[in-house]
Amino acid sequence: MNDRRAAIWSYMPIFNEDKNRWQGHYLAYTCDSVVAPNHSFGRIWRCESEVEGVEGIDGPYRDCGIVIEPGLDSQLWEGRQGVASFFPYRVGDKWLAFISGAYPYESTADYPFGGKPTHWYVGLAEADSLEGPWSRMKEINPITSIHPRFVENPIVSQLPDGTYIAVFDGGPEWLNLPNMLAYTLSKDGINWSEARYLPIDTKVERWWHTMRTPLGLIPEGDDVYTVVYAAINNDKRFHPMGMVKLKLDRKALDSLKFAD
Repeated sequence: MNDRRAAIWSYMPIFNEDKNRWQGHYLAYTCDSVVAPNHSFGRIWRCESEVEGVEGIDGPYRDCGIVIEPGLDSQLWEGRQGVASFFPYRVGDKWLAFISGAYPYESTADYPFGGKPTHWYVGLAEADSLEGPWSRMKEINPITSIHPRFVENPIVSQLPDGTYIAVFDGGPEWLNLPNMLAYTLSKDGINWSEARYLPIDTKVERWWHTMRTPLGLIPEGDDVYTVVYAAINNDKRFHPMGMVKLKLDRKALDSLKFAD
């Protein structure tokens, strides 16, 4: 429980054009078998490539410390797992980042063992530069316009018309959730639309029992995107990865209504 990097997850590399270096963010939990969930009290750490340029993604990287973590600045919705994810993206001359939490507290009296095990919320943080410092956007958090109780690991890209799109884990069936890849859209990077879900098992053979996290959109040209995704196959000791190609329908995009 005293090891702040007992479990490491969700490494996200972002190329920092201002410094001409790769900057990585990753999640690290403390762990204890008697504290549910056993991955708790998440912190986001930052590292930076020592080699300049795009080729520096191979490393080595230097440790740059903690970016955002639980503390007096935390909000109740972040709960016992917060800060449970971090994905930064540029909006104009500022940076925003999705942060997330789970097992939210109803009051400060719930800390540290209370919380609802059925809620995974997201919110936003902001900074003037990718290196930070980062501050929570408390006045708008949590963001429930996407889904009232479950959004996990949103990863943000921009579509050709400038629309922001975040792909994320739409939630497992055992929580009465769609068990599909999901996405949400935004014109300004702050206000996000209601979640939409992608029933890819109507087009490809379903090999998974539980759909998990899409790992971003890879543009292939001609409005085609590749999505690599994590999923659970209960018959496998290690969970496989999947890959699917999606086609953007620009007429459908133009017809969609966005959150104000």
